[in-house]
Amino acid sequence: MRARTAGLVAADVDRSLATGETVRTWLMRNTLHLVTAADHGWLHALFAPLNRAAGRRRREQLGLDEATCARALAAVEAVLAAADGPVGRAELVRRIADRGARIDPAGQAPAHLVAYAAMSGLVTRGPDLARGEPSVVAAPAMTPALVGDEALGELARRYLLGHGPAGPADLAAWSGLPAAAARRAFEVLGARVPEPGTPPEVPPVRLLGPFDPVLLGHRDRAFVVAPEHARLVNAGGGMVGATVLAEGRVAGLWRRVGRRVELEPFGPLAARVREAVPAEVADLGRFLGERLE
Repeated sequence: MRARTAGLVAADVDRSLATGETVRTWLMRNTLHLVTAADHGWLHALFAPLNRAAGRRRREQLGLDEATCARALAAVEAVLAAADGPVGRAELVRRIADRGARIDPAGQAPAHLVAYAAMSGLVTRGPDLARGEPSVVAAPAMTPALVGDEALGELARRYLLGHGPAGPADLAAWSGLPAAAARRAFEVLGARVPEPGTPPEVPPVRLLGPFDPVLLGHRDRAFVVAPEHARLVNAGGGMVGATVLAEGRVAGLWRRVGRRVELEPFGPLAARVREAVPAEVADLGRFLGERLE
């Protein structure tokens, strides 16, 4: 978000989550996304059935069969109804066990149960607690503002605003929609394809965070990541690293070590890029409310 806005700070995002203006939950590609509360309902209605079906086999491998999930969801709902704030994931597992819904607290079962509870409309992701422990909160009431073809067409329109030019295969890769649904989304959109904006004469240098949409928005990433660097950006296990974007291409990786930002360029950086990096590091610090160097 920082790389695409001016003046926004992390505390603004936290406040929007605390007030319910925005919601963080599992949507496109069955992964966490931050969306407005107004969009939550129709996006949930569009993706939750797909995500529940896609995750069924893995849940069963983790001991989360239909009967176990049903008991656990009833317990989750009761726990959150009695809670006066966010409940940490580990604490949630303990509390539902007290209500007779026991799952393996180790491994991936708790994470998959929480995601399934979100897909079932019971929870959304809350703030991270001490030591990065994720939490959940009760999901707000949802009334889909868009359904069916309307939702597909609007998804395609929004997608093209951020990622166009692109086609149905790209929409499917970015969203997780089946190929037929992605094609239908473009059919519904028809001639309402958004006009592309005017790119800047000099592409900005940006420090992009892990899983940035630039790297996840198209089926083929070769336009932004050279094939010989793809394995460095995607290190395996579905992880996508924090990258340096320069001249419209990924020029390297970066990481934070304490208050220092360290770059790992794939090759020599142009002088203009090197000169722009300090300002980008300073802006990252401004967003986080910290002094970085």
